[in-house]
Order: sequence, then structure tokens, then C-alpha cells
Amino acid sequence: METATGEQLLRLPDGFDRFVSQTEPGDEVLVCLHGGPGADHRTLLPLRCIADEELQVVLYDQLGSGRSARPDDGGLWTVETFVAEFEMLLDELGLDRVHLLGQSWGGMLGLECALAHQDRIRSLILCDTMASTQAAVDGYGEILARAPETSRAAVAADHEFDPEDGSELGLGLLDLYATHVRRCHPFDLERSRREFLEFVVPLVDDIGPAYEAMWGRSEFSPSGVLRDWDVTDRLGEIEVPTLITCGAHDELTPESCHRPIAEGIPHARWLILGRSSHMAFHESEASFLLAAIRAFVLE
Repeated sequence: METATGEQLLRLPDGFDRFVSQTEPGDEVLVCLHGGPGADHRTLLPLRCIADEELQVVLYDQLGSGRSARPDDGGLWTVETFVAEFEMLLDELGLDRVHLLGQSWGGMLGLECALAHQDRIRSLILCDTMASTQAAVDGYGEILARAPETSRAAVAADHEFDPEDGSELGLGLLDLYATHVRRCHPFDLERSRREFLEFVVPLVDDIGPAYEAMWGRSEFSPSGVLRDWDVTDRLGEIEVPTLITCGAHDELTPESCHRPIAEGIPHARWLILGRSSHMAFHESEASFLLAAIRAFVLE
């Protein structure tokens, strides 16, 4: 059962407010980094269900996202901004060493935080993520090689997703999302399309400016600050216990994106969910995934 939460706007030393949601205090603390860049904590709300007296869950909206401040300064949208934000947040909340979970872009940020502040991290959980942008591009290539022509054409044209777009290219892009971002089980494309529009679109209806600045206009064609991002050669520096999770149908594919992390971090564990894609916290194996994360953190 989901525990009660406390919510606040917390002013950090950089002068900007962050929206923070905390469950009741627990013996251990799990801090969660949402994806995007530019999405918000709502994509990780299911994680509150694993909180109790043993485990506190902390969610927050990164700068420029959700209910946090949205400064008009394009120079802020860098990896360094969000690593510094993580450290400031821990300091302001009075947290010493925490368990850190990141999903998608949050996993990329989690890797950066672990490399910069490993002394403040007890364990690391990396969900649906990558160690380099090139790995994501390679994974997209795997997916597109198997995709229908309409989906390939939509990506080739850098077609912008619009939930109201019923054109051939619009539906081709929707098919990719309904297959590899959030899919139903048993899989049925028409049902998966409907559920993506019903359940996922409202969670990402307010993407902040960091997305285009850091990733780009298109999900499948990174062109922003992160286009050359790569920490693959530094994975061996991470010594804390690490759990890697992904869906077998993830747009960030297991072989291209997750295997290098599993093989690069010493003694990492790797969990592949056979029925899930990129947003496993909102798919059919969510309960299993949440239980696995709680068990890993508390072992």
C-alpha cells in the first residue's frame, strides 16, 4: 500500500526551487531520478509503493521540470547542472549516504552522480538506460531494422510526435512508442496504442526545456548536449552494489545499451523483464520489478 507523502518546494543554494516528495522516514533512503531530460517525478510514482518504516522514497522534479523552477537560461541544461543539483538536494535534506535509482535519462544521471559522489551512494539501481548515447543510437537501429516501413519513414523524417496526429507518419511513430516505450501484455498493437495515449501521454504532457537542449527534437535522433555523451570507459570505477533492469522490448535495447553497463560495472546484477519495454514501472511486470528493487536495496 502506498504510504503518505510530504511535499515541499525546496530552495537550493543555486537560488531555484525544487519540488520534492518524500514518504515517511525509513531506515534506508532511496532517492529517484526521473527521465527526460525534462520529464518529472510522476513517471516514478509507483516507487512510493515500496516505502515503509524500513525504506523512505524520495522523488523530485529536476530543474526545469514539473513543479520545480524553470529558469530562462539555456546555459543551465548540462550534465554538470544536474549532478550538482543531486548533491545540493542531499545536503538540504540532511541525507548522508543514500540508495540511488535512475530511469532512462535518470540512469545516465545516476551514473554521473555515482562517478562524482560515490561516497554518498550505498547502492545504485539503473533502469532502462545506457552508458553512451551511441549505444542508444545502435539500439534504435536494431529496432528500426525490424519495424514497419511507416515507422522507419517517421524516424527518417524526424517526425514530431503528436497524440492527435492520425497521419501515416504519426501512426508509424505511435507504433514504435506502443511497442518499445510502453506496451501492453498480452501484446496487441491496437490496445497498446490506446493505452500509450491514455496512460503515458498525460505523464509527459509538460516536458521542460532540458529535453530539446540536451537530447534534441526527436527521440530517435539525439542532437543536443548529450549527443556525444559516453561514460562507458569509466564504469569500472563504480564499486557500489549495482542493479541494472530493462525490458526485453526496451527502446534502449538490452544488447546495445544494457550489456555494456552490466559487463562494465564490477559485480553488477542484470534483470531483464521479458514482457516489458521502456516504462516497466507502468507495465505488466511492475509489481515484480518493484519487489526486486526493494529486496536489492534492503538486502
